[in-house]
Amino acid sequence: MLADKDRLKQILHNLVGNAIKFTDQGSITVKAQQKDDMMHVKVIDTGIGIPEDKFESVFDSFEQIEETYSRPNDGIGLGLSISKKLVELHGGTIWVESTVGKGTTFAFTLPIARDTQEKETDVMLPLSKIQEEKKDDSSESSETIPIDGAYTFLVVDDEPVNREVIGNFLKGMGHHVVNAVSGQEALDIVEGHHNISMVLLDVNMPRISGYEVCKKIREKYSANQLPIIFITARNNEEALVTGLEAGANDFLTKPISRNELRSRIKTHLDLIKTQNQLVQSEKMATLGILVSGVAHEINNPTSFIHTAGYNLNRDLKSFKKYLIELAGDDLEPELLNTFNERFEEFYSHLKVIENGVQRNSKIVKALRTFYKSDEGYKPSNILENLKTTVSLAEAHYKDKIEFITQLEDLPQIHANLSEINQVIMNIIVNGCQAIEQKQEKYGIKDKGKLTILTRSERDQILVSIANDGIPLPENIITKIFDPFFTTKPTGEGTGM
Repeated sequence: MLADKDRLKQILHNLVGNAIKFTDQGSITVKAQQKDDMMHVKVIDTGIGIPEDKFESVFDSFEQIEETYSRPNDGIGLGLSISKKLVELHGGTIWVESTVGKGTTFAFTLPIARDTQEKETDVMLPLSKIQEEKKDDSSESSETIPIDGAYTFLVVDDEPVNREVIGNFLKGMGHHVVNAVSGQEALDIVEGHHNISMVLLDVNMPRISGYEVCKKIREKYSANQLPIIFITARNNEEALVTGLEAGANDFLTKPISRNELRSRIKTHLDLIKTQNQLVQSEKMATLGILVSGVAHEINNPTSFIHTAGYNLNRDLKSFKKYLIELAGDDLEPELLNTFNERFEEFYSHLKVIENGVQRNSKIVKALRTFYKSDEGYKPSNILENLKTTVSLAEAHYKDKIEFITQLEDLPQIHANLSEINQVIMNIIVNGCQAIEQKQEKYGIKDKGKLTILTRSERDQILVSIANDGIPLPENIITKIFDPFFTTKPTGEGTGM
């Protein structure tokens, strides 16, 4: 098949692992059959089965079978969602067939490889002999392909040369390395260092073996939270089974291939990224529901304030008229002017309240529009939503940035409005932040300019969002759409 073997392994691991989880007795069968230009792979179990109404949602992130059909604390979680994404990235499809009480079949397709013979060019070297290689820095860096983003790896091995070689390799990729010479030291580091992204763990160590270390780590961190790759000289089925039972994500056998180490690390980092993206998507969906609800709650007291302000304005006018009538014809002009001045002050305060209420109502309406429930893709005119999104951003940045809009009437497009709102808001906020950076860097007091224009071009519409902030260097422009790439300091942006 035309596939990334590590990702294919992850797909099969997720599907077979899921079958084992929900099959108390019977059998699990893995089949593969070529049909035309695709390979059809099936994982068939005789387990508890899945209700038909769950077939579509079973691949959603964090979706779990209802308690009737699942074991306590054993949901299908992220595994199936990640498998679906990986299959689709390969150009295949995945689906489920099941009968409750009789079993489940997960099936997926991948394209057949034709005339794509690849030569294995990787060189296998024992770690103990790598130190004998005398290579200059340029040679080392040319072999080391950096992975975007820096992660912190815990390397656990009682042999100094092994720690040094692996550590140098990881540092060459731009990552941070923490070393441990024993199992106990590794456990202490994991307990006190909450930024460890992955553990590279030797199996054969004195006192506490790698298997025991892995089991202890798994008491606190799941395989999704902290991946563990075993490094061992034992290349047999028993070692593999023992490692997986202890909670390992993957195995590397000594002598270690640099290319294989790079590939395995990249695979698991990609999975971490995918999981974080799924979690972020869930958070955004929940945030939309919460903000919409809060906007509704804010709208009620806003209406009360508006009504009270209107009544107060009316009563003040009546009270003024009553005072003038009470004073009668003997009211001196000077006293009348004093009355008028004081009441004008009252009216001006009420005007401020009314303006605030109107602005608040506008923002609440914009929030409800921006975070309204997903209605799917349909013919839509995005102009009103664009104006709403601009007004939300303007409310936050109005003191530092002048918003200029040149919005032409637009034809309808086939779109999901909530997703388009998110795209526009992301780009506007990014532009506003670039303007703020320029103002802070050069001490500029004048407002920056952010210009939004729209127009239709043939069978498409154009939305252009321009800012006069700090420009992007040429070498950055090619990376800005990569997930998790950001030029912001740590803690100030995720690059999503």
